[in-house]
Amino acid sequence: FSASGEESESSGSDESEDGEMTDINDQQQSLAGGETSDPDVKTMSAFEENLREQMIDPNARDNVYAELPELNLDRIIVSNAEIHQRCVDQWKSEAEARTDEIFYWVDEKYKEFKKSAQKEVNYLVKEFECRKSAAAYARASTSKTGVLDCTKLHTYKYNEDLFKKVTTFADGKNHGLVFVLDWSGSMGDVMLDTMKQLFNLVWFCKKVGIPFDVYAFTNDYPRNDGTGIAELSYEKKDGVVQIRENFSMMNILTSKVKTKELEQQMLHMFRIAYYFSSNWGVPYSVPLGMYLSGTPLNEALITLKQIIPQFKAQNNVEKVQCVVLTDG
Repeated sequence: FSASGEESESSGSDESEDGEMTDINDQQQSLAGGETSDPDVKTMSAFEENLREQMIDPNARDNVYAELPELNLDRIIVSNAEIHQRCVDQWKSEAEARTDEIFYWVDEKYKEFKKSAQKEVNYLVKEFECRKSAAAYARASTSKTGVLDCTKLHTYKYNEDLFKKVTTFADGKNHGLVFVLDWSGSMGDVMLDTMKQLFNLVWFCKKVGIPFDVYAFTNDYPRNDGTGIAELSYEKKDGVVQIRENFSMMNILTSKVKTKELEQQMLHMFRIAYYFSSNWGVPYSVPLGMYLSGTPLNEALITLKQIIPQFKAQNNVEKVQCVVLTDG
């Protein structure tokens, strides 16, 4: 009797446990909407949908990768001497054809600007020298020499530091500047102001002894053969960026010339910039090939890949900064 009772109790407990498990499963199914699958992550689904709709442009094109060509800089760069000899020849013939002084007003404007700009240039020089001194002081190191300092011998009882010291200043890095001037038609109204800004930087470089070169990009400079086309000497093939044959970089200013010659070249460039700002209301013309042209900015940036290392090697500088002066 006891054995059968125990058996009946055991089977009853099993049935009750099965019933409880069945009720729990039924509740879970009812909460899950009658399904036992994983819950739906709405946040992630919404993110992926927004990603497809807002961040992916269906009209976008694939990236195209290309190599930069190795150009013949001698065929692209118009030398500083050639640029300013062209100015001298052009204006000499125009001055001889007139009885009045054709450059009187513009040269007076240049003298006024040069005088007024000295204050700003001197401020730039002062700031540069202060920063250079601070950088040198931060790199300074002090060490003992092992030689007694006779002026401190009387303090031997309470001073252990009786040796002379020497302070060593680490040499700073040599710097150079390459300027690229936008010579496109849209610069006409702002060319004079941009040229003034350039002159301030050139005078600053000259005072602190920083080598520099100023280039103006154009696609309107005539070649010696009169065709206006240069042989750029690179292999044209697929995967290599193409450079237009009428592209040139005019080396309008450089630190390689003497101070007096540089001042005369800056006067030439001021006359040209003044010509554009005055709406051509001056009694002289711009030399052939130096009128404002298109905007071969991409070609200029590609050419800088070779110009900057060449400038760095020629001037024996460690760091070269490039400044592009443009109207945007």
